[in-house]
Parts: sequence; structure tokens; C-alpha cells
Amino acid sequence: MLSPFQGVWEYYVEDPEGERYAGTLMVRSVEGVVSGTISNNALSANKPLEDVVTMDNQLMFVFDAGSYGEIDVTVVVDEDTITGEFLVDAIGEMPLSGSRLSKEVNEVDAMVAENDAPPAISSHPDSAKIFTTDIPNFWAAFDAAQPEFNAAAFDELYISKGSPGVEGFVPNRIQNATNLADVVKNHQNYYTSIRQKTLKLVDLEPPIRKSFHAFKSLYPEAVFPDVFIVIGALNSGGTVSDRALIIGAEMFGKSEESVMDELSEWHQWAIKMPQEIHYTVAHELIHFQQHYPSATLLEQSIKEGSADFIGELISGKTANENIPTYADSREAALWQEFQEIMHGNDFAGWLYGGSGIEGRPADLGYWMGYKIVEAYYNKMGDKKQAIQDIINIEDASAFLEASGYSSQLPD
Repeated sequence: MLSPFQGVWEYYVEDPEGERYAGTLMVRSVEGVVSGTISNNALSANKPLEDVVTMDNQLMFVFDAGSYGEIDVTVVVDEDTITGEFLVDAIGEMPLSGSRLSKEVNEVDAMVAENDAPPAISSHPDSAKIFTTDIPNFWAAFDAAQPEFNAAAFDELYISKGSPGVEGFVPNRIQNATNLADVVKNHQNYYTSIRQKTLKLVDLEPPIRKSFHAFKSLYPEAVFPDVFIVIGALNSGGTVSDRALIIGAEMFGKSEESVMDELSEWHQWAIKMPQEIHYTVAHELIHFQQHYPSATLLEQSIKEGSADFIGELISGKTANENIPTYADSREAALWQEFQEIMHGNDFAGWLYGGSGIEGRPADLGYWMGYKIVEAYYNKMGDKKQAIQDIINIEDASAFLEASGYSSQLPD
């Protein structure tokens, strides 16, 4: 006779603040011996069931939830549904409910294999981890690569040993060990000047965590991926992968002028920006929530500008704070220039590089997108709904029209 507990169960558990966690409970019963695993979107991996006890239709077990400690679970089975609770020392009782997806042994095995995929990313601001472990690896490679800065050292000691953050920063940024070694060799004085600062980045967690909680209050649907602080090839302050925020620490050097001289004009402008890493983390966190089109200059500018705008709401500053000093007094002229090309896909002079005009800052598309998003936000009475709309834009042209931005400008 098939055990009433056996199968794959989908469940939800709710904490005292009303936060819901989705998970999967997989149970086998072989000759009366019950075993299995449990996962949910606050855990980093499947956890084995420990100290399993069964009585009639009641299943009790313990599992190790990492930083949450051991969790006692009680589940009551009623045919293909379950009810019960998690009992967490630091939190208290958390009610559980769910239903059975499958109960055949071979189906259980198949779903166990399928569940080897990474768990869902948590919606709790404290669930994200912040990693700086790649930074000492970089400096070990930096030392070993001298005096010629050979690529093999960077490949063996940094890229090959890298976290998912380094792995996500390789395409389009680090590119490969040869490129990284060349960039470091050509800017070795600059890299040397930022060494001690990068090794002290373990203190970043409080302001990052504060921004995460602020975002949760504005956007309840938010999810919070892990953050990886890495060192790249002087071409990106940050990006997102499918599971993480990745920040290039070398873009936050702010070194003395004698060292800055070896950098390009664009590098000098970017690195002198009055920002700290946690402002860029806030910006990238917004990007992680966005899934709308970004093929045209208008779409990409609104995407970047909305990340700056909401990032400022949750962290206190944008990642491009100096641009308004130049742009605000020229707003009407810049809008006239921008709107003539905004439906094309040429970003030159507006995004991701120098402006091409002496005295004009790079990345004015961020500022333009910010102004459009700001106009929409200010127009909306329901600010939480405005945030929802901004993060989930489907049509950039319709959003621009709804913002009323152009009507606010002088003729």
C-alpha cells in the first residue's frame, strides 16, 4: 500500500509579517522508512529531512535552514492536500498549506532531478547574500602576473576560480584573461591605487540592506538576488545576470590626479562620479526587476533612467549625480535633440560611452530617461501604483505620452 506521505508536494508558508514563501517537499517511503528533501525560495539548496517521525497521517521532521537555524515542521496529510506549520525559534509559528503534485515513485525521482535547478530567488530583503570573495583572488592574480602581467595568472587565479559574479562579468566586460591582463598592465598604477579600498568592501552590507528594505516597501513584488562585488576591466560599474547583481569595484577608485592621468577621458569622468557602490547596487536591483523592451534609444534611456530614479528613492542618490549640473539648464534643447533620434537604435553620444562633444558629459540618456520617469511619478497620485507602472513598462512611447513630459517644457 502506498504511503500517504509519498510524493511531490507544492506548499506555501507564511511568516508573521505576511510574507509568503513557495516551496517543494519531496517524500519517499520505502519499506516504512520515510526520507526526502525540502526547498523553498529562501533556501540556497534542497535540504534533507532529518529526525523524521510519522503517526497516522502526520509527518514531522527537522531541516537545517542555514542562517535561519533548524526548523521543526509538522505536516498533516488529507488525501492530496497538506496543512501544518514551520516552527522557527527566531520567528515563531508559520502556517503551511499545499497540495500533492505527484505520488508515483518514478515521477518523484524525475521531479527530484528536475528540482536540481537553482531555487527561486527570494522576495525577502534579508535573504540576499553579498559576496566579496573574488577581490582577494584578483589581487593574488595581480601579484603573480607581474612583471609582465601575463594572462595565465589571471586565468588560473581569478577567472577559473571565480564566483558566479566573475562568470557573469566575463561576457562583454572582462571578456577573457588576455583582455583583463592587458587592461591591468596599461593601468597598473590606477589598479594599485585602489587595492586597499577594494579589500575593505566587506563593510558594504548595511547600506545595501537598507536600500533593499526600502525597495520592498515601495514594490512588494520585489525579489532580491545575491550581490557579487568583483574587479573587472574598467568598462562597467555593474550589471545583472539571471540570478545576481554584479558590481565592478574598480570603477569606484577616485584616485589622485597623477594616477587618473593614465585613464581615458571617459574613465576619468566615470570614476570621479560622487557615488558609492551601494548606489549602483540600488540601480542594478531595479534592472533585475525589469523585463521590458530596450531596443531603441527611448526604451533604453527609460530603462536606465527608471533604475536611477527608483534607485535614488531607495538609496538616497543616483549613480549619475553630476549630469544634472550640465543638463538641467539645457533641458529643452537636449529634448529637441533627443526626440529626433529616440526611436532609432543608435545610442552613440547618449549611452555607454563618451558624448563625442567636448565639455558634454557621457550617458545623458540616463538623465533623459530619469526626467521622463520623474514626470510620470509626479503626475500620479498613487505613488505605489506609479512604481508598479514604471517597473513594468510595456510600451515606452505610450509611457512617454502618459508622463506628459514634453508638454512641461518651454517651446
